Amino acid sequence: MIGFSQLNEFLFATGGESSGIIKVWDLRMAKEFINDLHYHKQPVMQIEWSPKSEFLFMSSASEGEIFVWDQSKCGEEQGRCDYQDGPPEMIFP
Repeated sequence: MIGFSQLNEFLFATGGESSGIIKVWDLRMAKEFINDLHYHKQPVMQIEWSPKSEFLFMSSASEGEIFVWDQSKCGEEQGRCDYQDGPPEMIFP
């Protein structure tokens, strides 16, 4: 599964591994992904980027969960009490 940003020609995200990991890539640095998101429990079936923000995208997986992600939060630290809520990039489970 792959989803391309509609507003940033360099950004795309991939999923589909059995682990449920989503990897975000930048074509300008194609040797390594720029972010990996671990929260789905099963393979990602769909990735759709927002037509209004180059940082927002949605993912759905075969377990039936849908998450909204914000790439602008990549690298933000979070407190220990927030770990169970998911990574800082996940803005809506």
